[in-house]
Amino acid sequence: GKIVTYAKGGESSHNTGLAIDVYPIVFGFVNIYNQDWDEISAIGKSVGFEWGGNWKYFKDNPHFELKNKE
Repeated sequence: GKIVTYAKGGESSHNTGLAIDVYPIVFGFVNIYNQDWDEISAIGKSVGFEWGGNWKYFKDNPHFELKNKE
């Protein structure tokens, strides 16, 4: 299947509660085919998340991660 992560087991920021994956809900259904990440990414970045869609080598649009761990 499609590669969804390069993190080894237990090394993902999801495991430590510092990352989430986000998809829009349209008419009560999760829209995994969303192609317009502008608004969603702007909201995530405005509250301090790094957006996986900005990653250079492995774009992960649904991924948002807190980098400031203090």
